[in-house]
Amino acid sequence: MVQTISEKFLRYIMIQVSIRYVIRESMVLKFYNWRGQ
Repeated sequence: MVQTISEKFLRYIMIQVSIRYVIRESMVLKFYNWRGQ
């Protein structure tokens, strides 16, 4: 029971971190593209 809860929690954290990382990377790319022009 505890193991499944911890696995779901870790998976949720990994998804949140990956989503924030992707959003930050896309924002940085847009910023550099805007500066490049």
